[in-house]
Amino acid sequence: MTHTSGGPGSSSGGAQQHADKIKQIRVQVRDSQAAAGYCNAFQAHTSAQELVLDLGMNLWLSHNDSPQQAGQDQPTAQGRVLFDVRHRVAMSYSTARRLAALLAQVVQRHEEQFGPLNPPARKQDGTSRA
Repeated sequence: MTHTSGGPGSSSGGAQQHADKIKQIRVQVRDSQAAAGYCNAFQAHTSAQELVLDLGMNLWLSHNDSPQQAGQDQPTAQGRVLFDVRHRVAMSYSTARRLAALLAQVVQRHEEQFGPLNPPARKQDGTSRA
């Protein structure tokens, strides 16, 4: 991170003095070690101090499939879903709040540009089919 701020003695009025007190922070991003991935499913675990997000893939298993064969067939009424966790991210609740606000803003912009997203269909037991 690079930190810059206005120096003292450079103000010429009340508004400028206030502006000089505001610190500007320029964030540099290093993503050379970032792992890319895709997820179509997630779950959250919580404690008093942090939120843990598991990100991964829902893979369909027929009743005879092993987890190694998951995702090779199309979903059917018979079978089950394997949640294959690919990434686990732990964060503080203040970080989770900022992430939630960012995601809400990004989805809102997407819907303004491309139209509203359909909510996931609900099964009879009240859970969603995402």
